Amino acid sequence: VLGLRARGHTVRALVRESSGEEDEHGVLPEPHHLLGNPFLWFVTAWHIRRAIRDFKPDIMHILVEPYVLAMPFVRMTTKDMPPWILSIIGTYSVSPLYIFVVRRLMCNAYRRADGFVVLSHYTQKRVSESVVERCGEACARDAQKRMTVFPLGIEDVPETPRKPDPHCKHVLFVSEIKPRKGVREILKRNVKTFKPFML
Repeated sequence: VLGLRARGHTVRALVRESSGEEDEHGVLPEPHHLLGNPFLWFVTAWHIRRAIRDFKPDIMHILVEPYVLAMPFVRMTTKDMPPWILSIIGTYSVSPLYIFVVRRLMCNAYRRADGFVVLSHYTQKRVSESVVERCGEACARDAQKRMTVFPLGIEDVPETPRKPDPHCKHVLFVSEIKPRKGVREILKRNVKTFKPFML
């Protein structure tokens, strides 16, 4: 979102918990709750439809798979439906296809999404296999045509020489920096334990 804004795009985000960022609305339910609660499909659809009406986006990006369960209801009640894409982050993305209650809606999403962003060739292969198994070969073949793979990774960064400091600790943190991860607490504890401390 920040990268898009830095390039001059206007972004409105519907999220579960707002972090206070500009044009971020904490209105969505916990994603996994949608897998067992049809009422939340309608609540989510209402919020998405309202955002489409007020914001008039050129494109809609759905990052967390359970939110696509609301899309049939959004389409039924929205006059000018923007194109929408779904990010498929990992192989766990196929889990909703194996839940009987939501399988039809997930298959519908694979048929109707305008595109998919897949973060590895392995995930693309695994998702395609699951879509064949649960939604049929025609659905999988059609969805495959709309998948774009953007492999995750980092560019090789030239090594910068460091002056070794025997009293300085260098920490590599690998995870999301979110309050629920306890990052602040970890850093405070390490600062007390290992002085001086360098991030």
